[in-house]
Amino acid sequence: MTVTGPRVRDFTESAPRPVRIEVDPSPAYELLFELFSLDNPEDSSQYAGGQEWLDEVQGRMPAEFLADLESLRTGGEIWLVLLGLVYDTPAPKTVEAFLDHLRSLDPDAFRSHLLAHAWFTKERKIAQEVIEAAAQGDAEAFATIAEAADGCECGPGWANLLTRPAPEAKQTIIDLLQRYAEKGFDPSVSKLLDKDARAKRALAVSLTPDELVERATNGITFANNDGVDAVILIPSVVIRPFVVITDHGRNRMFGYGVSEEYLTGDDDAPPSWLVDFYKAVGDEKRLRILTVLAQGDTTLGSLVERLDLSKSTVHHHLRLLRTAGLVRVTIGEEHVYSLRAGAIPQAGPLLETYLNEHTQIEE
Repeated sequence: MTVTGPRVRDFTESAPRPVRIEVDPSPAYELLFELFSLDNPEDSSQYAGGQEWLDEVQGRMPAEFLADLESLRTGGEIWLVLLGLVYDTPAPKTVEAFLDHLRSLDPDAFRSHLLAHAWFTKERKIAQEVIEAAAQGDAEAFATIAEAADGCECGPGWANLLTRPAPEAKQTIIDLLQRYAEKGFDPSVSKLLDKDARAKRALAVSLTPDELVERATNGITFANNDGVDAVILIPSVVIRPFVVITDHGRNRMFGYGVSEEYLTGDDDAPPSWLVDFYKAVGDEKRLRILTVLAQGDTTLGSLVERLDLSKSTVHHHLRLLRTAGLVRVTIGEEHVYSLRAGAIPQAGPLLETYLNEHTQIEE
C-alpha cells in the first residue's frame, strides 16, 4: 500500500490492459482510515483534521483502549492491510457487517492475509508459500517471518501479534475495531462518503479510468502495467489530503480525500481547488519548484539537489502543489513529479466565473 501526500510508500506489486472502475464508499473503510490516523499521531498536523481531530477522538476513548492500540502500533499499517477485507464484505458494507465478516474468517487464513500484505514481508520479498506455512505454524517459516518483523521500523505491532496464537491475534484486532466503533467513530460520515462517491460515478461516464483516478486523487497517475483487473476508488474524510494505495488480489485500491465542497455545506464558499491553487502559487519556494517542473519531469532527489532545500521542505511544498492540482505524481520504482500544465490556464476562468456568479447574486 502507499500513503502519499506526496510522500509515497508503495506496497503494490510491480502491457496496459482494459480496467474497470468501481467507487466503493463504506463507513468500514473510514473506520480503518481513522485508526490508521490515530496510529500516526506524529503526522496528525499534516491531515486536514489536524491535532484538533486527534485530541477530540483521543479524548473520547478510554486510556485502556489507547494503551492497547499502542501495543499494536505499526505506523498504521495493520489497519490498512484490512482494506481488502472490507471490499470482500457482502453489501451493505456497514461496520457491523465488516466485523461479522472478520469473525467468519479462519484464524490462519486471517493471519496469512495480514502477513501477505504487510510492508516488511513485501520489502523482504518473502514468498506467499512461506507466509502461509508460517500462518499454519511451520517453525522454520515462522522464524523467517519473525526475523523480518524484528527488523521492521514501523512499530511493535507485528512482533506482538506473532507471539500470540492465530485465534487470539484475530480476536485482538476485532476487539479494538469494535471498541473504537462504539466510542470513537461517527457513522454519520457515511453521508459525506456517499455524496462524493455519487459525483465520482457521474464523472466515470465521461472520463477514462486513468483520468478519473487522477481527478479523484488530485494528481496520482495510473497506468495499468501490472495486469490489474479493477481500480477501486474509496472516498475518505479523515485521510485528506493524502492518498492510500494498495492491492487486493488483482484490484488496485485508491483511498482518496472527499472533495472539500461536500464538507462545508456552504453554497457561497469558493471552490476548494481555486483556494488551494492561489495559496500554492503565493509562495516563492513553490514557484521555484514549478519553474523546475516546467522544464521537464524530475524526481524528489533531483529537486532537493537543484533547489538546495531539505527533503522534508520539498516534500511539504510538493504536497501543497499536488493538492492544488498543479503537480502530477507518477508512481514507479522511482516517483516522478511533473507539471499539470492544463491546470494553470483553468485558474483564471474559474476565478472569473466565481466572481461573476457572486456579483450577479449581490446585484
